[in-house]
Amino acid sequence: MIDSSFKSLGSSFLHDLSMKSWQRGIVNFFSESIPFSFSSGNEYADLVVKMIQLFSDHLNQSINIVEFGSGNGVFAKKCIQKLNDSSVSFHYLVTENIPSLVADFDSIPIISHSNHVESKLVDIHNVQLDQPFHVGILTYLLDTFPVKTLELREGQLFEWMVSVSVKDDAILQFMCDGDLVTWKKADIDVFLSNPIDDNMLPVLSRIHDCLDIVWESQPCSALVLDSTGILDAWLQKQSKTDQGFFNFSSAWWEMLDSLQTQMADNFMLLCYDFSSINVSQSKDYLDSFGRFGICYFYSIPFFLLQEYCDRHNLQFISSQFPDSENQIGVITYLKSMTFKRDVTALLDTTEPGQDVYGYTLKIQEANSLDLCLEFVREAKQSLTLDQQSDYVFLFSIASKLYEFGCYDQVIHYTDFILFDYGGFSLNAILLKSKALRKTGFIKDALSLVDMGLKHASSYDLLYLEKAFIAQELNQMDVVKESLTLYFDTVMVNPQWQLLDLLKSL
Repeated sequence: MIDSSFKSLGSSFLHDLSMKSWQRGIVNFFSESIPFSFSSGNEYADLVVKMIQLFSDHLNQSINIVEFGSGNGVFAKKCIQKLNDSSVSFHYLVTENIPSLVADFDSIPIISHSNHVESKLVDIHNVQLDQPFHVGILTYLLDTFPVKTLELREGQLFEWMVSVSVKDDAILQFMCDGDLVTWKKADIDVFLSNPIDDNMLPVLSRIHDCLDIVWESQPCSALVLDSTGILDAWLQKQSKTDQGFFNFSSAWWEMLDSLQTQMADNFMLLCYDFSSINVSQSKDYLDSFGRFGICYFYSIPFFLLQEYCDRHNLQFISSQFPDSENQIGVITYLKSMTFKRDVTALLDTTEPGQDVYGYTLKIQEANSLDLCLEFVREAKQSLTLDQQSDYVFLFSIASKLYEFGCYDQVIHYTDFILFDYGGFSLNAILLKSKALRKTGFIKDALSLVDMGLKHASSYDLLYLEKAFIAQELNQMDVVKESLTLYFDTVMVNPQWQLLDLLKSL
């Protein structure tokens, strides 16, 4: 049985499963519906490059840039493109701690073919670089560190602990050697109590529904939680009326201390995270973290980063995006008030992706083709070209046009995404393939899906789409092979009714 005792969130089974799921690589973004377009889009890249330009102007020298946790590499691609168009002289290192993601960087020409760009396997918890860096980019990275979820109540700290067990009525089904296997509580308990083999990674997407999750709060000590004294120093400044929920991780300080040993004398760290700018922002412990499928993300208290910077004689500059769960923070050794003023001015705008998100929602909710096209025209008149290139914006247009049977236009808009994101745009590949089938280009659809499978050989929905394509081409041997691979890799919402078709082949 799994240990169901109450634990810190970052030491719990929930965190372990979340981190384990990333071994699936890029597929994880799509299987768990993890948003990425606003943090990998041209609008955010443009903002980052402007901040790097300001920093470079103060140094007046070539700078080394390291992007930690580069994910699918799309942000790096856009950032490098914009840096190439700027006056910044730079070297750019693209990093990840998942070998399959680092290997995928080779398929991005601007990364693999540029003399001033490299890629490397780097663990943010144990950074070892060949040369000091001036600029570090950490986009939605700090919010994956293991945390303790704390509550400030009448001057006292409490930790919200979590107990995780398997539900009594839990059922988990999967295919093994061509047979449908059904596990109940005892089997699931044994499975989760042992190391998870790679061939069982797909079932992680269905594990969360099998879990019984219970929370309780316990008094705690800031000095016990944080031996550096940073948390306690912040706590002593709070009044009895201050209250709210936030996360804490000593791993943040360890990481920042470690990075400073790898930095040049003058440095700048850019952090874009799920975050809070004051302790009262989260009204409940459930507000202090977000969940997408099996993946957990933890809100970063920027007010504690400020405390860290004050102690280490660093400058901390933060955005103040209103009514937002996300903020951008800058940590730098530069004490220039001019630099602070210029960066603050850059951050004094709407959050990247916010304006385009408003139009995306309108398009998604359009109940007629005319209304959809009206919203698209309105968006194109209002949004910048960088904003119009947003992945979810373009995909929402294509999806809505598919609903209205405008298949040529679906192909048109998905081509924009494919040009920008290539083989990493897995759901755009699926949507274009369906549109190609609707317009009679069946073999083109097959070629497109095969291209997607080269980038993501464990993405179940590509195999399912290939089975439908092969059926239209009357290639029943391919149908059988594709359905077999689909059931071997299926993650969310398995289509078990297709087992009868598979058995008949």
